Amino acid sequence: MKIEEIMTKVKNEKMRSDKMFTGIEFNVRGEQVVMNYVYADYGSCENTGKDMYMPHGRDPEFISEEEMNMLIQKLRDKSIGYNIRKDDFI
Repeated sequence: MKIEEIMTKVKNEKMRSDKMFTGIEFNVRGEQVVMNYVYADYGSCENTGKDMYMPHGRDPEFISEEEMNMLIQKLRDKSIGYNIRKDDFI
């Protein structure tokens, strides 16, 4: 199941020492959801303290809204932060 694969990837990302995993961001676009891993930024933005996306081989993940809802429950169970965005683009 895709949700279990993503949770395994999240577990692996949390254990990395080269960058600090801070959570997941879901970008909802109609019925499709684009999921990205979010990491702490340590230098590309002069002391802004903002999170940024650091690309790796699995970004982004394309999932359905139903899969997002199942994944959110698992993230909550593991106390992993997430953000849901529903930005409208022109």
